[in-house]
Amino acid sequence: MNVADETEVQCPYCGSVFTIALESFEGRQEFVEDCAVCCRPISIVVTVDEDGISHAEAHGEDE
Repeated sequence: MNVADETEVQCPYCGSVFTIALESFEGRQEFVEDCAVCCRPISIVVTVDEDGISHAEAHGEDE
């Protein structure tokens, strides 16, 4: 199953919550996105469960 969606992530540096667009994919996707507020790079891991629901985790460079 493919997911084309948006999800919110919280910046591990400044705590701001912002929306990221997710491309259609299955399983797991990793990428780096700059925070929309403080512009620091955030490592984001997105997974899709069996029901097609996406889950995003945001990590800073030091994590």
